[in-house]
This record gives sequence, C-alpha cells and structure tokens, in this order.
Amino acid sequence: PCPVFERPLVKSIMKLKVFRSVWGLPGVRGVKQLVAALQQGGFQGVEASLGDVDAIEGKGNRAQWRDALAEAGLLHVAGLYTSWQDYEGGWEDVPPRHHLARWEEQLGEARELGCCHVNAHSGQDDWGEEAQDAFFADALGPPARLRAA
Repeated sequence: PCPVFERPLVKSIMKLKVFRSVWGLPGVRGVKQLVAALQQGGFQGVEASLGDVDAIEGKGNRAQWRDALAEAGLLHVAGLYTSWQDYEGGWEDVPPRHHLARWEEQLGEARELGCCHVNAHSGQDDWGEEAQDAFFADALGPPARLRAA
C-alpha cells in the first residue's frame, strides 16, 4: 500500500474543522447561547457576517462576541459583503471604489473580531472585465497591510 494513504500519516497531515453557519439558525439570542449550541453540535467554529454578529449579540457588543468565542476555543469565519449586506433589503448599483472602501473597512472589522478566515462576497456581477480587474488588483493589497499593522 501507498504510505500516503495509511491512516496515521493522513491523520497527522489533516485536521478537519467543522463550522456552523448562523444562516438558517433561528432563535439564537446572544453569543452565549450560540456558543452552547456550537459546542453541543461538536462544531469548531461559526461562519457569521458582521451583520449576523450585530443581530445576535447587539450592535456595539462585538468584543463580547470575540471574547466568548475565544474563551470557548471556537473560531470565526467572517462573511463580508461589499454590497447588498447579507443579501437582504435593497440592492445598490455602486462603483468599484465604493466596494473597495467597504472591503477595507470590513476586513479591519473582521480583524478586530479575531476571525481566522473571511468568506468574501465582493464586487458586482455586472461589471465589465476592466472594472473587475481594477477592483481585485486593489482588493488584494489590504490583507497584507492589515497583517502588518
């Protein structure tokens, strides 16, 4: 047999982390209740947008969210939206510079929350190739600047 597929080697290389999205998780009130549900379900973390964090824990209480997840040893993947937050409400046709400003702002907010990863819903489907290229060329810079801060 090939040593790559032997169980001990594969086990030492990979570790699966399972996250629960708060999307479709009704009735959660507060991060403590969320932490209990995640632990009961055997999850290692949660995927939640910045809007989800504010809806669950209350606007202005993001530090409590961050601290409660950290104390429980849970990770957070942030859903970031440069337009049409959480796909709710009205959609706005905004220029790439507006998306870029939101992207940089939300990356900073995700960093403050201690997020381990971001799931980016960025840009706009109807942009031409030139607008797409310009947006993504600019958007690739902020993560390095944020890590250096």
